[in-house]
Amino acid sequence: MIKFGGKWYTDSHPGWFGGHWWWVAVAAAAGAAVGLLRRLTRLPEQVPGLFEDLKTEHVDPGLVAGVAVVSAVSLIGGASLGPEKALGTMGGGAGSWIARR
Repeated sequence: MIKFGGKWYTDSHPGWFGGHWWWVAVAAAAGAAVGLLRRLTRLPEQVPGLFEDLKTEHVDPGLVAGVAVVSAVSLIGGASLGPEKALGTMGGGAGSWIARR
């Protein structure tokens, strides 16, 4: 997802206000999409963080799809965060699901 999301834009000028005008529209649309996806996937207002997941040694498998989708859209839309939470949730959710089986 990170490589795919990074291919749709190019740097125009690295200085202040050197970007393209449509980047603002993309970021706003991605923000609206993230809000809509959070509502559609019924993610709780406070999703446990990576360190909380590590401390409790449990990830709710029901949150995995929502966290992965919301993280992918926000990363492609230009959010300045990494994929650590989504990757940790996917791995932890898979581990929790397998352990229950």
